[in-house]
Amino acid sequence: MASTVAKGHLGKPFDVKEVTDLDALLAKPRAFEGKKVHVKGVVVQHCHHRRAWFALARSPKARRFLRIWTRHEFLVPAGVRHGVTRAEAEGVVEIQTVPEARARHYAREHGFFGGDPAKISGPQYLPTIKVTGARFEL
Repeated sequence: MASTVAKGHLGKPFDVKEVTDLDALLAKPRAFEGKKVHVKGVVVQHCHHRRAWFALARSPKARRFLRIWTRHEFLVPAGVRHGVTRAEAEGVVEIQTVPEARARHYAREHGFFGGDPAKISGPQYLPTIKVTGARFEL
């Protein structure tokens, strides 16, 4: 039986045809909150411990990136390489409230919130896509 999704695809097939610009979403994430979007980019970070999320950016050197939450749908593939693996993802945009201690960890270990844990004070807000499907070019 032939698959209806492309090689490297995990989760549900894509159904959003229009690709949302990552920079536009990151500039005004509240405008996209609760909406299902389809994004493309390069993987610049991922959860090494649980493989529960990855982050997409427009380019490997971009300072802003979007977290893609995969937990409960699938694991981020083991062969993902930062700055090399291209990916696309589809899901609903959420704005997550990250407590200060966890935000400091995300800054130190993954470069979120500007990458400097000393500059974090109080909870931080992290635009995230709760994924329904993704495709990786490994």
